Amino acid sequence: MTCDSFHMVVHPSDGQGFQSGKRNRIVLQGITRMDIEDFREFCLSLPDSSEKMPFQAFRAAQSILAFYAGDKIFCFFDIDRFDACTLKCNPDLIDDLKARYNAVNAPYNMNPRYWISIRFNDDMPDREIKYWTRKSYDIVSKIPN
Repeated sequence: MTCDSFHMVVHPSDGQGFQSGKRNRIVLQGITRMDIEDFREFCLSLPDSSEKMPFQAFRAAQSILAFYAGDKIFCFFDIDRFDACTLKCNPDLIDDLKARYNAVNAPYNMNPRYWISIRFNDDMPDREIKYWTRKSYDIVSKIPN
């Protein structure tokens, strides 16, 4: 079964879209899936992590929320769409992940040798997305500042 066979409804809690501190959820046939606030809290739960919106100077990227380990980005996504996240990845694993999951693709505007994009609510389970997010954090946190 592909994602196209699901009925997807986005429920922003305030009717206006994402706002920090409010619940925004994706519902697929009545099943709540990756929640933007839960994913944000997960990213911020990693040691010494922080969040910023670093691309405010670029009109097309003003809604990108990035998570940092020190001063290095390990994850980012568009808060208006919340359809995918971009993660740093071990280059030796990227081709295998792409072959295994439809959800894993080349990133937009990042080096595809070191970064991947993972679509939410596709064929990669949420727990595995969090696993690869943690791996991204681990890779980035080892890079000297």
